[in-house]
Amino acid sequence: MFADSTWYLIKWAWGTVLCAYLIVQVLAVRRSTGDFKKRSEAALVGMVVATTIQSWIQSAFENRVASRISMLAVGVFAAAATIYLVSLLRSRKSVSGGQHQVEDRIQPLKLN
Repeated sequence: MFADSTWYLIKWAWGTVLCAYLIVQVLAVRRSTGDFKKRSEAALVGMVVATTIQSWIQSAFENRVASRISMLAVGVFAAAATIYLVSLLRSRKSVSGGQHQVEDRIQPLKLN
């Protein structure tokens, strides 16, 4: 599939993407409220499932090609999750602008 020298570069790129995802996920969890929190938790659950499947494939098949393909798939999923979380963070900053969104706070009851 890939030459071993090329595979080392791909492993480093995969590790970099995974670290970027973890940093963005920590930022998302620290700033999360309401619907945004549900979406960031969904991305986290998706990554946990993807890495669990990757480790299962590595231990079940014990095949170098299968391990590499699963690692690439998790890397692509981590890149997609990072882009998704960054877009959520950007939309939250632009929409809220220092104010809470309507569904994030309790509305006062008007009795008049």
